Amino acid sequence: LRCQLDLEEANREGELREYSTRPAVRQRFGDAFAVKMGFGMHVGWAVEGAIGSSLKIDATYLSPHVEMSDRLEAASKVFGTPLNISHWLRNLASPSITGVTRPVARLKADGVSSPFDVFALDVTDRVSNFGRQFCDAEDSKGDFVDWAHADVLKVQASLYPLFRSTWKQGYEAFLKGDWALARKMFAEAARLKPGDGPAAYLLSVM
Repeated sequence: LRCQLDLEEANREGELREYSTRPAVRQRFGDAFAVKMGFGMHVGWAVEGAIGSSLKIDATYLSPHVEMSDRLEAASKVFGTPLNISHWLRNLASPSITGVTRPVARLKADGVSSPFDVFALDVTDRVSNFGRQFCDAEDSKGDFVDWAHADVLKVQASLYPLFRSTWKQGYEAFLKGDWALARKMFAEAARLKPGDGPAAYLLSVM
């Protein structure tokens, strides 16, 4: 989450802002260009190894769990969500994470025996210097896992109060195959949160 917000800040007023205003960059990508990244978070084991040649060697990580993180990151482009989390990681996190995440997909993938849920953490408000108040100080490490921390809640400060319950109702209807109710609730969610990627995508495929 901190990486995502730092990236947004760099695009607005940092080094990436200077880069995006260069004539060559604007000519190729347009005036609205900004560096974007999606993040996929999962939990599991990985094997670290060095891959390369005698001229250049890079560390890489291999495992089914690394592939799962890659799938979650790819889903950020599909759903327009900056940060996707697997249900396995969400279940291991502090209980307060349920208040800042929402389910956006139930997927099946090669090598995974059962469908898995993808949860998104919405970022609606840009917060400068996010996390440094409670991540960097040695005497406040305990706050890092508190998803109800005031600094975390600030990134969703402008999210309409009814959005979560509306989305939940629509998503549950979607899983049950009640397309009429799902469309109605997703359309309302899109009204409450204009430009919402998951709502737009699910409405487009139903």
